[in-house]
Amino acid sequence: MSATELGMADEVLRRELDADEQLVWSGRPRPGRYALRALPIALFGVPWTAFVGFWIFAAAGGLGEHAPSGSARFFWLFGTPFALVGLAMLGAPFAAFRSARRTFYGVTTRRALVVSGGRRRSVVSYGKDRLRGVSRVERKDGSGDVVFETDVVTSRGRPLSTGFYGVPDVREVERLVRAHLFK
Repeated sequence: MSATELGMADEVLRRELDADEQLVWSGRPRPGRYALRALPIALFGVPWTAFVGFWIFAAAGGLGEHAPSGSARFFWLFGTPFALVGLAMLGAPFAAFRSARRTFYGVTTRRALVVSGGRRRSVVSYGKDRLRGVSRVERKDGSGDVVFETDVVTSRGRPLSTGFYGVPDVREVERLVRAHLFK
């Protein structure tokens, strides 16, 4: 991460600090890693969109000799919302890449912060009381993910996992999280 990006992360995160809180670490996700997390959605979107395209083509009379008549002429329109969903799935990695460029991570003396968004800013805080555990996924280059388990449980009964994804020097970030949030 460049010094300019690091300075921007510090600036954005310092605006969120309480008076008695200090910023220990700040960083940003690697956009490519963020995009890879959305790849399964895009892969599912390929057959979805292909089927919807075929259905719209067939409903518009593209397979038969006779064009639909009456109200059946507009039957293909029912596929439009499904086509839009398919296009959104196909574009998920691009949206994730764009989102990563507006996401900032921080570890303070009291909490972990994820600040995201442009004009509408979202700030999620993970304080000592909310975190149940932390794990690390490390890649060969030393980058990776620091994943938090929170006190929120999903519908399947598992703890909700979130965290810092695609950060450089993931071991150091994990060490700082453990040192400041699991005392």
